[in-house]
Amino acid sequence: MSDALPSKHLCGPQTLKATSNVNSTFIAQIGYLDPLPLYRTEKPFMCTIPMWYVPNARQTNFSSTLHTCEIKDIRGAEFEFQLDVHGFQIEHYSTEMSAIDFDKENVIREKYYEECKRFLCNRFGAEKVFIFDYMVSAESFGTRKTWLERDSK
Repeated sequence: MSDALPSKHLCGPQTLKATSNVNSTFIAQIGYLDPLPLYRTEKPFMCTIPMWYVPNARQTNFSSTLHTCEIKDIRGAEFEFQLDVHGFQIEHYSTEMSAIDFDKENVIREKYYEECKRFLCNRFGAEKVFIFDYMVSAESFGTRKTWLERDSK
C-alpha cells in the first residue's frame, strides 16, 4: 500500500434532513474518516453485530471528524455530472424485472445482477463488474432489508 494517504474519505451513513424543493441547498454535518496511520496497514471497519462473545474484540476502528458541507438537490440537473469530472454520474436504467421479483433474493442475484453488469460494461466500457451489495428501497418494493437480514437466512 502507498505511503500517501488521502486526507479525507467520506464515511457514513449520515442522516440528513430531506427536502422537497428542487434545486434547494442546505447545510449539513458530514463525517469524514480521519487519515490515521493505522489505515496504511488495516482497513477501516465497523462490525454491525454485537461483539460481546469475542473477548477484547473491537467493534470498529473508525475515527471521524464532522465537517460542515453544503448539500444541493440536483434534481433537474442530473445529466450535468460526469464520472471523470465529478466522481459520480447519474444514469437511468429500466430493468426487465417486476416489482415482485425484488422480493426474491435468488432472482435479484441471478437476473438483476447480470442486467446491471451488462449495463455498466456497455455504458462505461468496464471489462469486469463485481456487485457486492444492494438494497431494495422500501418506498418502491415492500420491506427494506439490510445485508445482515438477507444473509442470515
